[in-house]
Amino acid sequence: MPGLSQLSRELRLRPLTHGLVLKFKVRSLRQGLWFRALECEERGLLDATLSWLNNIRSDRLKQVLTRILAKLVKAMASVLCRLRERGAPVAVCMSELAVRWENHLAWSWRLDESFQVCLGAGII
Repeated sequence: MPGLSQLSRELRLRPLTHGLVLKFKVRSLRQGLWFRALECEERGLLDATLSWLNNIRSDRLKQVLTRILAKLVKAMASVLCRLRERGAPVAVCMSELAVRWENHLAWSWRLDESFQVCLGAGII
């Protein structure tokens, strides 16, 4: 599954297609944002688009779908920011502890954003 920055880049650069809308739906469902970030009408429009269209040619429909997908991008980014904020102090503590144990490479842990996100999510 592509990363968030790649998905938002694809939203800006690529034409709206069935595959791109499906990537956003799958990603938001996995993160639990599909129902929280979107209203019923927005979810219905995306579902109808996925069911009936392969290529989106209407400029008005593209505009509306882009607005909805941008809303999903914003919601997905805010989740990552919250996880990073929650994991940053833990990363600093773990880094300090590992440096005290003479693991000098551990100093860079406090700056590693993916490590902070994983700690914030409770993965590590």
